[in-house]
Amino acid sequence: MKNFACGLKGAFAVVTLSFFVVTILTGCAKKIPHTLIPAYDKKQVRLIAVLPVEDQTNHPEVGKILRQEILDALYFKQYPKIPLSLVDEKINAFYPGVKNPNPQTMPPRDAGGILGVHAVMYITLNECSSRCLIWLAQSTIAARFQLYDVRTGELLWSTQYRATDREFNIVRDWLKMDAVALYSDLIEEIVKKVMNTLPDGPGL
Repeated sequence: MKNFACGLKGAFAVVTLSFFVVTILTGCAKKIPHTLIPAYDKKQVRLIAVLPVEDQTNHPEVGKILRQEILDALYFKQYPKIPLSLVDEKINAFYPGVKNPNPQTMPPRDAGGILGVHAVMYITLNECSSRCLIWLAQSTIAARFQLYDVRTGELLWSTQYRATDREFNIVRDWLKMDAVALYSDLIEEIVKKVMNTLPDGPGL
């Protein structure tokens, strides 16, 4: 009987260990592909400015929503919230002709010097489309994210994600509205997946 009890304990321990291993592996597997420099924490990145979205799709309203959602997500990850209006005001004063900033048109060091932050985040909206086929509406959004150290100009973190969703409706006019409404869900999915790959901040 004693051996039987020991056997049960051993089996339980193996099952428990297996559960935790599977849980850890599953958690890791959920992260989308991304790059992150070693010892990110030692960089002491606290203040991150989210620059205006580089829109390659002619959907500025989607880019604005995506940018705001990223800012809110950074705050929940313990990075202080830097108002977008303040970022835009300072950027426009020094770069009046740049509407879609990227590391080439607005170098990280220059942007950092203007904004007084530790890092700047560039967002590129690569794809934003919707189509309706009979009773099916399909919408897609794809975006790239890059975080640069303004002191060294080094790329700290980068990732990209493409989200697609579908909706069914037998009324054609409603179907078109559903296709646009899907953008909100897609942005939420993108932000969640992307922010899951960025380490938490040092605190507010």
